[in-house]
Amino acid sequence: MERMGLAESRICRCGTGIDDEHHFFFECPHYHEFRLLLEQSVQDILLTGSNSVAVNLTVSLLLAHANNSLSRRQCTDILESTFVYIQQAGRRL
Repeated sequence: MERMGLAESRICRCGTGIDDEHHFFFECPHYHEFRLLLEQSVQDILLTGSNSVAVNLTVSLLLAHANNSLSRRQCTDILESTFVYIQQAGRRL
């Protein structure tokens, strides 16, 4: 946000870290409740279908449209859940 001129500093408004993708998706206390919903949604997606896998949540997984170990449907559903999280948080990336 700072690089785009949308914020004066790289420090998150929560004061606990740098306002980057990792902090937004996994650390910022302002989005804790939304994060729990996102994590549950992704876990549900990963455990359904014929391609059930266990993977760690990463920024790449949340924003990528393709993953070799996941079906196309799972990737699409994860991306949709990620956009719901962003919308709930009232943020833009």
